[in-house]
Amino acid sequence: LFYGLKKSPKILKSLYETKKLKPYVVIGVAPPNWFCSFSKKYFKKSPFIYFPFDIRSFGYKNVKEALSMGIPKFEIDAEKYCFANSDGIIHKGGEKELEQLNKNLLGDIQIKCPDIFFFPYCLEDFAVPIVKEEKLSQKDKNIHLVCVGHIPVDKNWWDGVNEVTKQGIYIHMYSKTNNFTKKEEEQRVKTNLSENLKNKFIVLHESVNQNSLAKEISKYDYGVYSFSKRKGKDYEMTTGNKVASYLEGGLPVICLSQFKAMAKVLKKHKVGIILPPEELGELKKILKKNKPEKFDRIIINARTELGVRKHIPRLEKFFQDAMKYHRGKREV
Repeated sequence: LFYGLKKSPKILKSLYETKKLKPYVVIGVAPPNWFCSFSKKYFKKSPFIYFPFDIRSFGYKNVKEALSMGIPKFEIDAEKYCFANSDGIIHKGGEKELEQLNKNLLGDIQIKCPDIFFFPYCLEDFAVPIVKEEKLSQKDKNIHLVCVGHIPVDKNWWDGVNEVTKQGIYIHMYSKTNNFTKKEEEQRVKTNLSENLKNKFIVLHESVNQNSLAKEISKYDYGVYSFSKRKGKDYEMTTGNKVASYLEGGLPVICLSQFKAMAKVLKKHKVGIILPPEELGELKKILKKNKPEKFDRIIINARTELGVRKHIPRLEKFFQDAMKYHRGKREV
């Protein structure tokens, strides 16, 4: 509320400008779900596409637990509303995740609109050549991992990090949190992670623009999907944009096996090292048997197979289907 009041002049100006638009479709990206719900009602004349990103309700057993974890009731209701009332749904987790929604939290909702599974694909324009001589490991003979995106503060995630650094492996981090400015993100990291960052094997870098990220991280050996050893439905279903960035940078991906949807994609395209969470303490031995250069040619092929251009026709057809569905509802 405070943030909204502080930014109210910009918000009001944006609402005024967007009201003049006549979009073919409107895509609402969560979280937060309440803003997607608002957008659905605000642009009521246009087809509304709901993109829940990582489906929030997978992270909680029921409404009581969600409320106890600080999730507002209106946010829960908004997620339910968006699933039940949108003209189309884009999802990026497991291909069957919409059939496994958390009914303990959302109730017995029925999805009737068109939907599409759309993985976070690579952008071939960002892809860089794989040059072994530019790797840091060629200079100091150490193993260098990289983790991009939101850096969590929970103990479970950092226990996994410490388990890796104990093996003498360097971890480079580029922290970026959705909807945070660079200054806000720096403050978040400084406030919550100062103790963790004292480890000499952890190297925190300033975030870089998306169009420069692949080149920046190409000097490392492997990208890491997550260090968390926790298991749960939300982990099974999630996938992440960071994998596309790793492949664009020519890096194989280390993924723990409880991230089932992500591990399935990496395994299918043979660009990942999948290991059970209990083997994280043996990572150095595993990586010595899986040198990054053995993935070079496979990654180049995978960047095409997982390139967004190849999948745009599916997305265009989906938008057309959503338009027909929206028009059909209005004519009833």
